[in-house]
Amino acid sequence: MNKIIFLTFTFLFFNCNFLLANNFKLNIGLSYSYANINDPEYDFVNKYETIKNPKDQLKSFSVGISKFYNNFNWSINTNRFFNKQIKRNVKRKSDGLIFENKTKTTIDSLLLGYRIKRFNPSLIVTNVEASKFLYYNDVLVGYEKKRAIIPGINLAYFATKNLIPSFSYILPNKEMDLEGAFSLNINYIF
Repeated sequence: MNKIIFLTFTFLFFNCNFLLANNFKLNIGLSYSYANINDPEYDFVNKYETIKNPKDQLKSFSVGISKFYNNFNWSINTNRFFNKQIKRNVKRKSDGLIFENKTKTTIDSLLLGYRIKRFNPSLIVTNVEASKFLYYNDVLVGYEKKRAIIPGINLAYFATKNLIPSFSYILPNKEMDLEGAFSLNINYIF
């Protein structure tokens, strides 16, 4: 999948002359997200830890390209280049031991939308890859990598021509133990 995404970006940047017309735009974004995870082996010590410490979440920068045609638009974005690990404390369900879980989630997304005045509702298809590192007393004791394609919806608002705040909801997914997720985003389109 990584090769497909890389080839798509390469193709779009270097070979599609019609995309290089005046409606093709580069964008950067900052996201704050929360995922409701129901892991079969671990519980979070504090389920809302990332909400209480939002600075730990504001580490996901994304870059992408957008194409506008009349009121229709699409956008391809990734946080692959600037993403950081998020630390959370987890408790093993079987014996109550406390571990530190460091997760790095990479999200590549495709948004397809239609602009209605300043509002832009969109459908999202995301390629999500989560790498989880489990530590006990600062020693790595477990590693897990999961990947899934997950749909969602997004509602963006064109505050200005270039500044676009938005809200995204990602649907539940059993492969990722995900009961749902949301993100608050702010994007700048060049």
